[in-house]
Amino acid sequence: IVTFTLRPMRRYHVEELLEIAAALARPQAHGDLLPILVDLAAFEGGGIGAFIAQRGELLPVDELALARSWLTSRLAMWEIVDSDPGRTVTMRDTRTGDQVVVTERTASQTLRQGQYLLARVVAAGSQNQIIGLPLNVELRHRGSLMALLDSEPGAAALASWIGAAFA
Repeated sequence: IVTFTLRPMRRYHVEELLEIAAALARPQAHGDLLPILVDLAAFEGGGIGAFIAQRGELLPVDELALARSWLTSRLAMWEIVDSDPGRTVTMRDTRTGDQVVVTERTASQTLRQGQYLLARVVAAGSQNQIIGLPLNVELRHRGSLMALLDSEPGAAALASWIGAAFA
C-alpha cells in the first residue's frame, strides 16, 4: 500500500500533505514527517481504497479481505498501559477506553507506561498491529489532538496538526 501510495500517479497526495505540514513545522523536522504523511495519504487520503479498486483482484482472497478491513481504520491517540519487551504492548484508545494488545517486537522495548502515541492499530489475522510509524504525543499537544480526532478529520487537517506539533 505504501509503494502504491508513492507511485507517480498518487505521489501528489503525499506532496500536498508534506506542503501543509512543512508550512508549520521547523525545517529540520521535515524528514521526520514523511512516514506519517505517507500513512495519511494511504488511508485518510484514499490510497488504500484506490489500491483495492485497481489491484484488489490480484490479491489472494484472505489478503483482499484484510485490506478491505483496514479501509475503516483510523488514527487514534493511544496510551501505553503495559509492555512485554520484545513481544507486545497493551494500549488504551483514549477516545473509547478500549484496550488492545499489539504484537510489537521493536517498539515494545522502548515504549513506557503512560506514554501517548498517535498511531493506527489494525487487526492482522489473530493479532493487532501498528501500521506505519507511531508518533509520540507530548503533553502540550494532547488536548488539541483529542479535539481534532473528535472531529473525524481528513488527511489535510491531520497534516496541519502534525506540522504544528513539529513547530
